[in-house]
Amino acid sequence: LDLFLTPSPPPLPSSERSKEYIGALKAQMIGNAIVHIGLGNFSRAHLAYFTNALIDKMGPMEWGICAVDRDSERNKAMAEFLKKNDFHYTLITKGAKNKETIDVKAIRNFINMGE
Repeated sequence: LDLFLTPSPPPLPSSERSKEYIGALKAQMIGNAIVHIGLGNFSRAHLAYFTNALIDKMGPMEWGICAVDRDSERNKAMAEFLKKNDFHYTLITKGAKNKETIDVKAIRNFINMGE
């Protein structure tokens, strides 16, 4: 199983009442009840994926993720990427016969321990 991250499309303007816009509103209602040390590939592809699946099933709740990590160039770049995209990203899973894209919105904040 190969995992790749790409930015999610930006939220639609408030004048549009579509499924995507409602989804963007719900994402803003997700809290920061989970604190996870580390913002690496594994946590984004697994912890955030499964938390996101729960949020999709149960609706917006306090169980979003606040990632905490050390001050490194990789972490700064990832935090900047996530903040620029309102902490949304698209997770692409590729198997032998299929490919699936998932809009992940479970990460809601990032705290840099070096600042």
